[in-house]
Amino acid sequence: MTVIARRSRAAARNKYLIPQAREKNEGNVGWINRALENLPLKSIQRHSFVLLIGGADPLSFRLRLAQAHVRSDLSPSSWSGASFISVQDKSANKDTEVVNVSLSPRTWYPPHGFAPICNAIQTDTLAHFDSPKRFPNLALLVWPVAGDAIQKSLAQLRRERIAIDLSSLMLRWMGYAWGCGVPSNPLGEGFGMPSAAMLETAFAANGFDLTPGLESRSSCPEAIWQSASWWHEYYSKDTRKPQHIYGAYTREHYLVDPSYFPSDAS
Repeated sequence: MTVIARRSRAAARNKYLIPQAREKNEGNVGWINRALENLPLKSIQRHSFVLLIGGADPLSFRLRLAQAHVRSDLSPSSWSGASFISVQDKSANKDTEVVNVSLSPRTWYPPHGFAPICNAIQTDTLAHFDSPKRFPNLALLVWPVAGDAIQKSLAQLRRERIAIDLSSLMLRWMGYAWGCGVPSNPLGEGFGMPSAAMLETAFAANGFDLTPGLESRSSCPEAIWQSASWWHEYYSKDTRKPQHIYGAYTREHYLVDPSYFPSDAS
Protein backbone atom coordinates (compact mmCIF):
# COMPACT_ATOMS: atom_id res chain seq x y z
CA MET A 1 0.00 0.00 0.00
CA THR A 2 1.37 3.41 -0.96
CA VAL A 3 0.16 6.92 -0.29
CA ILE A 4 1.66 9.23 -2.90
CA ALA A 5 2.93 12.40 -1.27
CA ARG A 6 5.46 15.10 -2.07
CA ARG A 7 8.13 16.19 0.37
CA SER A 8 8.45 19.85 1.26
CA ARG A 9 11.67 21.61 0.27
CA ALA A 10 11.72 23.67 3.45
CA ALA A 11 14.99 23.37 5.36
CA ALA A 12 13.42 24.00 8.76
CA ARG A 13 10.13 23.56 10.57
CA ASN A 14 7.62 26.41 10.63
CA LYS A 15 8.91 28.82 13.30
CA TYR A 16 5.38 30.06 14.02
CA LEU A 17 4.25 26.59 15.13
CA ILE A 18 5.59 26.31 18.65
CA PRO A 19 5.59 23.63 21.37
CA GLN A 20 3.53 24.50 24.42
CA ALA A 21 3.96 22.28 27.46
CA ARG A 22 0.89 21.37 29.47
CA GLU A 23 0.74 22.92 32.92
CA LYS A 24 0.11 20.84 36.04
CA ASN A 25 -3.52 19.63 36.29
CA GLU A 26 -4.40 21.63 33.16
CA GLY A 27 -7.31 20.43 31.04
CA ASN A 28 -7.30 20.63 27.27
CA VAL A 29 -9.63 23.64 27.19
CA GLY A 30 -7.25 25.50 29.49
CA TRP A 31 -4.35 24.55 27.21
CA ILE A 32 -6.24 25.83 24.16
CA ASN A 33 -6.96 29.10 25.96
CA ARG A 34 -3.27 29.68 26.69
CA ALA A 35 -2.42 28.93 23.07
CA LEU A 36 -5.00 31.46 21.88
CA GLU A 37 -3.71 34.14 24.25
CA ASN A 38 -0.15 33.73 22.93
CA LEU A 39 -1.03 33.97 19.24
CA PRO A 40 0.49 37.04 17.51
CA LEU A 41 -2.66 37.83 15.52
CA LYS A 42 -3.95 41.30 14.74
CA SER A 43 -7.36 40.04 13.65
CA ILE A 44 -9.03 36.81 14.77
CA GLN A 45 -11.72 37.21 12.09
CA ARG A 46 -9.21 36.83 9.26
CA HIS A 47 -8.16 33.39 10.44
CA SER A 48 -9.68 29.97 10.97
CA PHE A 49 -8.79 27.49 13.67
CA VAL A 50 -8.25 23.75 13.32
CA LEU A 51 -7.78 21.49 16.32
CA LEU A 52 -5.88 18.23 15.94
CA ILE A 53 -6.29 15.69 18.71
CA GLY A 54 -4.43 12.50 19.43
CA GLY A 55 -6.34 9.97 21.50
CA ALA A 56 -5.04 7.12 23.63
CA ASP A 57 -8.01 4.74 23.23
CA PRO A 58 -8.10 1.67 20.90
CA LEU A 59 -10.01 3.48 18.12
CA SER A 60 -7.50 6.33 18.16
CA PHE A 61 -4.69 3.78 18.02
CA ARG A 62 -6.11 2.31 14.83
CA LEU A 63 -6.49 5.74 13.23
CA ARG A 64 -3.03 6.92 14.26
CA LEU A 65 -1.40 3.74 12.99
CA ALA A 66 -3.21 4.01 9.63
CA GLN A 67 -1.48 7.32 8.97
CA ALA A 68 2.03 5.89 9.29
CA HIS A 69 2.09 5.62 5.49
CA VAL A 70 1.98 9.43 5.25
CA ARG A 71 5.15 9.69 7.37
CA SER A 72 8.63 9.18 5.98
CA ASP A 73 9.75 7.10 8.99
CA LEU A 74 6.54 4.99 8.96
CA SER A 75 5.92 5.69 12.63
CA PRO A 76 2.33 6.18 13.82
CA SER A 77 0.86 9.65 13.70
CA SER A 78 0.35 11.70 16.84
CA TRP A 79 -3.14 12.61 15.62
CA SER A 80 -6.42 10.75 15.42
CA GLY A 81 -8.88 13.53 14.57
CA ALA A 82 -9.27 17.04 13.17
CA SER A 83 -11.95 19.63 13.88
CA PHE A 84 -12.91 23.19 13.03
CA ILE A 85 -13.43 25.25 16.16
CA SER A 86 -15.44 28.44 16.21
CA VAL A 87 -13.24 31.12 17.80
CA GLN A 88 -14.62 34.65 18.01
CA ASP A 89 -11.92 36.19 20.18
CA LYS A 90 -8.76 35.06 21.93
CA SER A 91 -10.58 32.77 24.31
CA ALA A 92 -12.39 29.46 24.40
CA ASN A 93 -14.46 27.57 26.92
CA LYS A 94 -16.15 24.21 27.25
CA ASP A 95 -19.15 25.51 25.27
CA THR A 96 -17.07 26.59 22.26
CA GLU A 97 -18.49 24.93 19.13
CA VAL A 98 -16.58 22.17 17.40
CA VAL A 99 -17.42 20.85 13.90
CA ASN A 100 -16.08 17.49 12.73
CA VAL A 101 -16.91 13.97 11.57
CA SER A 102 -16.10 11.72 14.50
CA LEU A 103 -16.12 7.92 14.45
CA SER A 104 -17.02 8.00 18.16
CA PRO A 105 -19.38 10.94 18.64
CA ARG A 106 -20.89 11.73 22.01
CA THR A 107 -24.38 11.38 20.50
CA TRP A 108 -25.25 9.55 17.30
CA TYR A 109 -27.01 12.07 15.01
CA PRO A 110 -30.08 13.05 17.02
CA PRO A 111 -33.00 12.89 16.83
CA HIS A 112 -33.31 10.08 14.26
CA GLY A 113 -29.76 8.71 13.99
CA PHE A 114 -29.63 9.33 10.23
CA ALA A 115 -26.15 10.58 9.30
CA PRO A 116 -26.70 11.25 5.55
CA ILE A 117 -29.20 14.03 6.27
CA CYS A 118 -26.29 16.20 7.47
CA ASN A 119 -23.57 14.52 5.36
CA ALA A 120 -22.22 12.99 8.60
CA ILE A 121 -21.05 16.39 9.87
CA GLN A 122 -21.41 16.74 13.62
CA THR A 123 -21.46 19.70 15.99
CA ASP A 124 -20.15 19.30 19.52
CA THR A 125 -18.38 21.44 22.11
CA LEU A 126 -14.83 21.53 23.47
CA ALA A 127 -16.10 19.90 26.66
CA HIS A 128 -16.01 16.57 24.80
CA PHE A 129 -12.25 16.94 24.27
CA ASP A 130 -11.23 18.37 27.65
CA SER A 131 -9.69 15.21 29.13
CA PRO A 132 -5.86 15.11 28.81
CA LYS A 133 -5.98 11.43 29.74
CA ARG A 134 -8.22 10.60 26.80
CA PHE A 135 -6.68 13.13 24.39
CA PRO A 136 -3.05 13.69 25.44
CA ASN A 137 -1.93 15.19 22.11
CA LEU A 138 -3.17 18.58 20.92
CA ALA A 139 -2.34 20.98 18.12
CA LEU A 140 -4.09 24.29 17.54
CA LEU A 141 -3.42 25.37 13.95
CA VAL A 142 -4.31 28.83 12.64
CA TRP A 143 -4.83 29.28 8.91
CA PRO A 144 -5.08 32.55 6.91
CA VAL A 145 -8.68 32.05 5.81
CA ALA A 146 -11.61 33.85 7.44
CA GLY A 147 -13.38 31.63 9.94
CA ASP A 148 -16.80 32.87 8.83
CA ALA A 149 -16.04 31.74 5.27
CA ILE A 150 -15.10 28.24 6.44
CA GLN A 151 -18.26 28.05 8.55
CA LYS A 152 -20.37 28.94 5.52
CA SER A 153 -18.64 26.26 3.45
CA LEU A 154 -19.21 23.68 6.19
CA ALA A 155 -22.89 24.62 6.36
CA GLN A 156 -23.12 24.10 2.61
CA LEU A 157 -21.35 20.73 2.87
CA ARG A 158 -24.04 19.58 5.30
CA ARG A 159 -26.61 20.00 2.53
CA GLU A 160 -24.55 18.88 -0.48
CA ARG A 161 -23.19 15.34 -0.50
CA ILE A 162 -22.40 15.83 -4.17
CA ALA A 163 -19.28 17.81 -3.20
CA ILE A 164 -17.96 14.97 -1.03
CA ASP A 165 -19.87 12.06 0.48
CA LEU A 166 -18.66 12.10 4.06
CA SER A 167 -21.18 9.45 5.12
CA SER A 168 -19.53 6.94 2.76
CA LEU A 169 -16.08 7.85 4.05
CA MET A 170 -17.25 7.40 7.63
CA LEU A 171 -18.60 3.90 6.91
CA ARG A 172 -15.40 2.89 5.12
CA TRP A 173 -13.24 4.08 8.00
CA MET A 174 -15.45 2.50 10.64
CA GLY A 175 -15.08 -0.85 8.89
CA TYR A 176 -11.30 -0.47 8.95
CA ALA A 177 -11.10 0.86 12.51
CA TRP A 178 -13.39 -1.85 13.87
CA GLY A 179 -11.63 -4.63 11.93
CA CYS A 180 -14.84 -5.78 10.24
CA GLY A 181 -14.11 -8.36 7.55
CA VAL A 182 -10.62 -7.98 6.11
CA PRO A 183 -10.52 -4.22 5.54
CA SER A 184 -7.57 -2.51 3.89
CA ASN A 185 -6.26 0.87 4.93
CA PRO A 186 -8.54 3.40 3.18
CA LEU A 187 -5.69 5.91 2.76
CA GLY A 188 -3.94 3.51 0.40
CA GLU A 189 -7.07 3.44 -1.76
CA GLY A 190 -7.32 7.23 -1.86
CA PHE A 191 -10.08 7.60 0.73
CA GLY A 192 -9.27 10.29 3.27
CA MET A 193 -10.26 10.30 6.91
CA PRO A 194 -13.68 11.97 7.12
CA SER A 195 -12.78 14.78 9.52
CA ALA A 196 -9.77 15.85 7.45
CA ALA A 197 -11.61 15.41 4.14
CA MET A 198 -14.36 17.68 5.44
CA LEU A 199 -11.83 20.39 6.30
CA GLU A 200 -9.90 20.05 3.05
CA THR A 201 -13.10 20.42 1.02
CA ALA A 202 -14.22 23.48 3.01
CA PHE A 203 -10.85 25.19 2.64
CA ALA A 204 -10.65 24.32 -1.07
CA ALA A 205 -14.04 26.00 -1.57
CA ASN A 206 -12.30 29.17 -0.39
CA GLY A 207 -9.30 28.79 -2.68
CA PHE A 208 -6.92 27.41 -0.06
CA ASP A 209 -5.00 24.13 -0.38
CA LEU A 210 -4.87 22.60 3.10
CA THR A 211 -2.66 19.63 2.12
CA PRO A 212 -0.39 20.63 -0.80
CA GLY A 213 1.92 17.68 -0.16
CA LEU A 214 -0.67 15.07 -1.19
CA GLU A 215 -1.21 14.06 -4.80
CA SER A 216 -4.46 12.30 -3.97
CA ARG A 217 -7.55 12.90 -1.83
CA SER A 218 -5.95 10.96 1.02
CA SER A 219 -6.67 13.68 3.52
CA CYS A 220 -5.84 12.91 7.14
CA PRO A 221 -4.86 14.78 10.30
CA GLU A 222 -1.21 13.85 9.77
CA ALA A 223 -1.22 15.49 6.32
CA ILE A 224 -2.68 18.68 7.84
CA TRP A 225 0.01 18.57 10.52
CA GLN A 226 2.75 18.16 7.91
CA SER A 227 1.36 21.11 5.95
CA ALA A 228 1.43 23.38 9.00
CA SER A 229 4.89 22.14 10.01
CA TRP A 230 6.77 21.95 6.72
CA TRP A 231 4.85 23.64 3.90
CA HIS A 232 5.11 27.16 5.35
CA GLU A 233 7.34 28.33 2.47
CA TYR A 234 4.68 27.24 -0.02
CA TYR A 235 2.09 29.41 1.72
CA SER A 236 4.42 32.42 2.08
CA LYS A 237 5.86 32.35 -1.44
CA ASP A 238 4.22 35.69 -2.25
CA THR A 239 6.69 37.92 -0.41
CA ARG A 240 4.41 40.93 -0.77
CA LYS A 241 1.58 39.23 1.12
CA PRO A 242 3.02 36.17 2.90
CA GLN A 243 0.54 33.80 4.51
CA HIS A 244 1.85 32.53 7.81
CA ILE A 245 0.54 29.45 9.60
CA TYR A 246 0.50 29.91 13.36
CA GLY A 247 -0.13 27.44 16.12
CA ALA A 248 0.90 25.53 19.21
CA TYR A 249 1.13 21.86 20.02
CA THR A 250 1.86 19.29 22.69
CA ARG A 251 2.69 15.67 21.88
CA GLU A 252 3.05 13.71 25.08
CA HIS A 253 1.83 10.34 23.87
CA TYR A 254 3.76 8.15 21.42
CA LEU A 255 2.90 4.66 20.25
CA VAL A 256 6.56 3.72 19.81
CA ASP A 257 9.63 4.52 21.89
CA PRO A 258 10.72 8.12 21.08
CA SER A 259 14.30 6.91 20.57
CA TYR A 260 13.09 5.25 17.33
CA PHE A 261 12.60 8.52 15.48
CA PRO A 262 15.60 8.97 13.17
CA SER A 263 15.23 12.74 12.87
CA ASP A 264 13.03 15.73 13.75
CA ALA A 265 11.32 15.54 10.35
CA SER A 266 8.03 14.41 11.81
